[in-house]
Amino acid sequence: QTRVAYAYMAQGVYDFLDSGVDSNPDDSYIGFAPLLLRASFHGSGSFTHATGTGGSNGGTIFNHAELADDQNGCISGATTELYDLFHGHSMVPLSDSLVIAGVVALDTMNFPRMDLIPVTGGRDTIQNVAHRDRLPEVDDDPTARFTQQYDLTLSQTVSLIGGAHNFGSAHAKCSKYQGQWTASPLDWFGPEGSDPTFFPDLLRDDWRWYKVCSFENNTVDYISMDDPFANGAIPEDSEDEDEEDEDEDEDGDSDSEGEEMCLVMKSEEPLDCESQAMRGCDFEDGLYSNNNSPCNVNLLQMRLKSDFFLKANAKMLPFAQGFAEDPDLLAEEFAIAYHKILHNGLNRCGISGHGCSEGHICKKVGDDASLASCVHESYYDDAFVGNVEYDDSYENGAIYITLLSIVLVFGATTTALVALLLKKVNSMATKQNSKESDSAMKFKLNETL
Repeated sequence: QTRVAYAYMAQGVYDFLDSGVDSNPDDSYIGFAPLLLRASFHGSGSFTHATGTGGSNGGTIFNHAELADDQNGCISGATTELYDLFHGHSMVPLSDSLVIAGVVALDTMNFPRMDLIPVTGGRDTIQNVAHRDRLPEVDDDPTARFTQQYDLTLSQTVSLIGGAHNFGSAHAKCSKYQGQWTASPLDWFGPEGSDPTFFPDLLRDDWRWYKVCSFENNTVDYISMDDPFANGAIPEDSEDEDEEDEDEDEDGDSDSEGEEMCLVMKSEEPLDCESQAMRGCDFEDGLYSNNNSPCNVNLLQMRLKSDFFLKANAKMLPFAQGFAEDPDLLAEEFAIAYHKILHNGLNRCGISGHGCSEGHICKKVGDDASLASCVHESYYDDAFVGNVEYDDSYENGAIYITLLSIVLVFGATTTALVALLLKKVNSMATKQNSKESDSAMKFKLNETL
C-alpha cells in the first residue's frame, strides 16, 4: 500500500506538470516545473549543519509563518498546489511530496543524471514551526553559507547554484529581481539541445549592471549602474552594506543612489530596488512592462550578485571554468549536491533532533542506526523505506520504489512488476463511479489504501 501511494503520488506530479499548468502568466514560457524545483530548494534550504535543525524533514515550508518570510517570495504558489493535490488524499506526508515534486520537476526538464538522485521517504511534517532568515542572501558571497550551513564542498556549491539557475525566471514582485537566467528556462540543455549555457555565459565579459526597481503595477525601471565587480572588486555582504546605509552623513549621501533615482523618476514609491547584471541585447534605461519588454526576453539574460561571486571568488572560479567546459561533470556534481540538500536532516528524530511528536515513531533505516527519522506510526511499513528511483522516460513518468537497505539493479523483471502494479492501480480506479473525475478517483483510491 505504501509503495503504491508513493508511486501514485509521483505519477500525479508528472500528470500535473504535463497538463499545461503555468506558474506565472508573465513568463515567456508556459510551465510549472521551475517553481516546484525552486520550492524544493527553499523547503530544504532552512537546514543548518551546526544544529541539525531545519531542512525538508518537517515540511515547515508549508507553514504560513515560513512562507511569509521575504526569502520565500511566491513559493506559496507551489506549496498550495501540492497541498490541494495531496493533503488528505495520500499516505505520503507533505514534506515528502515537496521533495519528490522537485525531483520529478527536474526529470521533466531533461536533467541527464537522475540516477544520482534517489529520494528517501519517511519525513515528518511538523505544524506551528517556522525557520526564517536561513536561506543564503542573493547579494552575498555564497561560500560560507553553502559549505558551512549545508556541509557542501566548493565544487558542489558552484554546481548547485549554477545548475539551479539554469532553469526558470526571477520575478520582481516575488524576489525583487527580474529576468531569465538562460534562453531555455524549461530545459537543462541549451537551445536546440546544446550544452547547458549558464556557466559559459557567466564567464563572458559583456554583462551590464542595472539598478532594477519594481512597482505595484508590474512595471520595472532599469537604471544603468557601475559594475560592483569591476577591476577585481569584491562587494561587501548585504549586512555590511545595510550598516553603511544607516550611517548617512548630514547631506543624506549614501550608497543607495540607484534607489533614490527610482524615487525621483516615479510618482509612486517602488516596491524595491536591487542590482543585477544583464546581457543579450542593448536597451535604453527606462520603464518597461510585460507588454513592453526591453528586448526579446529569450535573448535578454540576467545574473545575480551571488552568480557573479562564482567567478569573482578566486576559490570558486576554477570550478566555474571547469563546469563551462565539462557539462557532464556539472551534471554529476549538481546531482550529488541536490541530493544532499534534499536529505540534510533526514537522519534525526523530531524537528529539533530530540524526539518525535505524538503519533510518530523513530525508525532507523537499514542497519545504520544513525539514519533514523520520525515517520507516521500508522503509515510505517518495515518492508519499505521510501527510496524512489526515476525511469528514463518522461512520457511514462514511471517511478519505482525500492528498498534503501540494499542495492537493487533494476532489470526487465522489476520494470514489468511495477508496470503490472500500476496497471492494477489504474484498474481499481476505473471501477469507481464513471462520473467522477480522474483526480477524484486517484484521491479515493489513496483514501481506500
